[in-house]
Amino acid sequence: MPHFISIIRPANVLLIAASQLIIYHKYIIPYFKGYSISRVLQGVDVFLFVLVTSLIAAGSYIINDIKDYPSDVVNKPSKIYIGKDKLSPRAALIYYWVLTSLGAILAAYIALHIRKPYLFVIYPVAVALLYLYSHLWKRRPLSGNIVVATFCAFVPGIIWYAESEGMALLSTVKPSIVSLYMGYILFGFLATMVREIVKDIEDLNGDQEAGYLTLPITVGEARAKKIALIFAGLLLMSYSLWIYAAADMTSVIVWLLVSVGIVLPTLYIVLRLYWAKAKADYSHLSRLIKYLMAMSLFVFVGILLCI
Repeated sequence: MPHFISIIRPANVLLIAASQLIIYHKYIIPYFKGYSISRVLQGVDVFLFVLVTSLIAAGSYIINDIKDYPSDVVNKPSKIYIGKDKLSPRAALIYYWVLTSLGAILAAYIALHIRKPYLFVIYPVAVALLYLYSHLWKRRPLSGNIVVATFCAFVPGIIWYAESEGMALLSTVKPSIVSLYMGYILFGFLATMVREIVKDIEDLNGDQEAGYLTLPITVGEARAKKIALIFAGLLLMSYSLWIYAAADMTSVIVWLLVSVGIVLPTLYIVLRLYWAKAKADYSHLSRLIKYLMAMSLFVFVGILLCI
């Protein structure tokens, strides 16, 4: 039973669910209500919507572990959930299809209940993209990184899409607060791109043995690091959206949250990335970026509470 729980990365799935629930209850509901904007998702639909996203994420972790087993044996032997005395590949695959099927049923129910059946298309597209990532794109330069980064942006972005009509109205009356949301979505994409490239450099030896063609294997570690630095630079530039939102507020706390919470840590990560050479350096960087991504949610919520 522990392996059935561990393989879906419960901490990551809970963070995804928490971020979406927080966005709804601290952003969508208050601001839509404050400006008399109607919401698409009401009541239990919000919870089911978050559950569907969580099931997509959980399923992607399972299929990724199945497909990545050869390289994981070398890269992270202590974090393998498939194999002897653990989940068999067959059990893991059944588990994947159970979660994926449950998500499909819930997604269809939500789409029909809110009378927007076209929204259901998002579910099979997201599942297919993450499956192709694990089966094919992860082994190729940049394409797999882009898919994962897109999914991370998808976590807050899908809420924007579901409530697109209301968000369009909100942008006309409160553009700064919409800028903050846009900045949070863009942060998810760019920060994940940096972390994914860093992880590819970290896993270079195992990926080579497995026959993968990731970015550092294809162009070399030095060039891959330069590309990661470019995305890190874009990440810093994207903070202008957060700063624009902060400029519309007079609270000193907001400025401290943005500068101390994300800007300074990102600058530190850029410096550590520039000087990184050994596998241990990239392992440390991967953890730092993960902490930064978690911190961004607290900064986002902190700003909302200060408004």
